[in-house]
Amino acid sequence: IINDMLVEHISRELEYDVAFACQDNCIRFISGSMLLLEMATPAAATVLTCNKGFSGVIISLMHQQNVNPNAPLVVRPEIFGSLYIVYGMENGTFAMSLIQYNNPKTVTTITPVLTHNTCWTVSDWNRKRISAITAINISDINRDNVGEIIVGRDDGRVEVYLQTNCMNNSNGDSRNISPPQLIFT
Repeated sequence: IINDMLVEHISRELEYDVAFACQDNCIRFISGSMLLLEMATPAAATVLTCNKGFSGVIISLMHQQNVNPNAPLVVRPEIFGSLYIVYGMENGTFAMSLIQYNNPKTVTTITPVLTHNTCWTVSDWNRKRISAITAINISDINRDNVGEIIVGRDDGRVEVYLQTNCMNNSNGDSRNISPPQLIFT
C-alpha cells in the first residue's frame, strides 16, 4: 500500500523521480521503472515532504545554470547531488534523511544509484497517547528564512518544530544536524 508520494527532481535535472511512502516500512525512490533506492523505516511511512529550506531550492539553481531543455540528460551532482526529505510515520515519529549519490564525482549515467543517511528522528512528545503523523509540511512561518516543520497527527494535534542549524549544514554533512525543537502545540 502506498501511503504518500513525493514527485521531485532527485536523480535527473530535467525529469522527475518519485518517492513512495509504503505501508511495508519502506520509502522507495523510482526513476521511470527503475528502483533507485529502497530505504527501510522503523514504522510505516505515512507522509513525505522535501526539505528545500535545508538543501537549497533546486529549481532556482537550475535556472541560474541556464539549463538547455534540448541538451542531453546528464546528471550534475553539483546541482542535484543531495536532497533532504522529511517523513512522518505510523508510530508517531518523524525523521529527516539525506538522499545522495554514491559517487559525488561527475556521474555519467542517467539513473545513478542513491544512498541515504538519517540525520535525526523526533518521537511523539506525548508518551501517554502516541499518535500517527497524518500530515507534514515545511513553511517559513516566522520569516527567518528557515522553514519550520509543521506536523499534523491522527488525534488532531498540530505541532510546529523549529529547525535551528539548517543554514549551517548546507554542505551535505548530515552528522552535525540537530533535531528540530518543538515550539508550538
